[in-house]
Amino acid sequence: MHWFSFDNIQSAEYMVNELVAMIAGREATAQAMDTNVAALKHHLPQLNTLQVWDNLNRSVVSVAMGVCYRWMIVR
Repeated sequence: MHWFSFDNIQSAEYMVNELVAMIAGREATAQAMDTNVAALKHHLPQLNTLQVWDNLNRSVVSVAMGVCYRWMIVR
């Protein structure tokens, strides 16, 4: 299980790299951003994920596959 909170969401690149690292390992983050975003668009729908929006902090990070508020990745 992994939580992303607003405190550690630094940029869209950070979010993409962290998600790719959880799915494919840290070494996979060396790929081009377009490659990683395409991989996420393919793999995220196949994972058990729960998106939680606490409605207290309206900061968001926009990434290619949608808007990430706070994600919990359940493996």
